[in-house]
Amino acid sequence: MKVHKLFPTPVFESHIDVDLETIDVVTNTNYERATFNDISDDRDVLTMLPELSQEILEATKYYMYTQLGIHRHITPYIVRSWSTRHGQDDNAKLHCHSNAIFSGVYYVNAPHNSGTITFHDANHSTFHPTITPDSEHNELTERHHTIYPKNGMLLIFPAHLLHHVSNNMTHKTRYVIGFDIFIHGTFGEHTGCKITL
Repeated sequence: MKVHKLFPTPVFESHIDVDLETIDVVTNTNYERATFNDISDDRDVLTMLPELSQEILEATKYYMYTQLGIHRHITPYIVRSWSTRHGQDDNAKLHCHSNAIFSGVYYVNAPHNSGTITFHDANHSTFHPTITPDSEHNELTERHHTIYPKNGMLLIFPAHLLHHVSNNMTHKTRYVIGFDIFIHGTFGEHTGCKITL
């Protein structure tokens, strides 16, 4: 017997050591209050961190080329990056990222209990919400998946994937760099309209 695990949603996880320059940038940038957390005024913070930016792009290429099978003549670039600051009880409500192919988060300072990230299945892969039999939760039946961040963790995922961040349950401040990725290249000759971006 065999089960075909069709149409998975790939969330890539890696690690990049956090350096003092990154800590300095995210702790000393100007923040404005969003509804449930603070976000940097600068929406291009990774330009101040060229080495980290390059490491993120290399991780994105690995994800694209070796995991997703995207052809190597298509290259990623960062279209937007920002830092967020979560104090006690701060969170991020359910959302996805528009005008991007991939999105990601890099955890600069993620103390224990300062907020998890949970990804949600918007496609009702196994069970529709109107008919949900009692079942064990596993990779075939789960409707959401939670990841517990650690310092230096890098996550890259499809930009349309819905996600939220739970409350910071500590007195410690949590710092994260978020980013969006788009692609350069000519593609689509065999799958539809040929375009160059």
